[in-house]
Amino acid sequence: MKKAVNTPVKPKSKRVMVLYGLDEHEKPRAAVFGEPNFKLARKAAGLMNLTVHVGLAPDLAHALKGIRPGRIYGTGAGFVPNIKPKRYEELLQALQPKEKATEAKDGLPVRLPRSRDDIEVGHQMSAQADDPSLGWWETTVEAVEGQMLSLRAVDFPEVSVSRHRHAVALGFTPEYMPPSDLGEAAPGLPTDWASLREGHLVLAHDGPGEGWWDALVVEAREQDVVVRWRDYPKPAKLIRPVRQIALLCPTPPESR
Repeated sequence: MKKAVNTPVKPKSKRVMVLYGLDEHEKPRAAVFGEPNFKLARKAAGLMNLTVHVGLAPDLAHALKGIRPGRIYGTGAGFVPNIKPKRYEELLQALQPKEKATEAKDGLPVRLPRSRDDIEVGHQMSAQADDPSLGWWETTVEAVEGQMLSLRAVDFPEVSVSRHRHAVALGFTPEYMPPSDLGEAAPGLPTDWASLREGHLVLAHDGPGEGWWDALVVEAREQDVVVRWRDYPKPAKLIRPVRQIALLCPTPPESR
């Protein structure tokens, strides 16, 4: 009987899956997997607190230059090897281009509100699913009645919810205006992206089709934010650009 050889799984399919993030020592890691191994790779990503990105191999060829295939039968660094910090930053830039934050699926610009008071029909924001275990999802405002918003999920157009304007999370825009009355602002919630500090509760994007989830800020930097998932027991940290950080309302409705 031939001895099993632990060989890399080379992505030969049209679609590839990229797993990337920081290990327990805060060192960057990344690997690419072929379509036959998507299910196992996605499961491993959840256990290792790694971000998942799926795309067409030709489109990602340049971004994945130098990124090695993952080893399905490996563990830890064997499954998703470490890479140099500079290469990791390049990978982030390539997989999370700015235009993705400004264009919707239909190619039209995404409209983001400047403040909660300015929310109107057509604006996009994150709203929590009726089942909290399903996280938060990008939605579009279809109607505004006083303080209540009628929202439709971007990725699940058959799903609509109604939420108070203070119960949604707002995405990053340079024109954002923080609440004018901060007398009763919760100390654990940032009022804007410039005020992000260690320990703040925010929402962080978990990758295409994966929704937004509660996260705690570990470090706020000039172009990105280091976070860890609030409800995951492992201390693994992830890096997210500021446009993939959404803010919860820091003040109760009666104080506005």
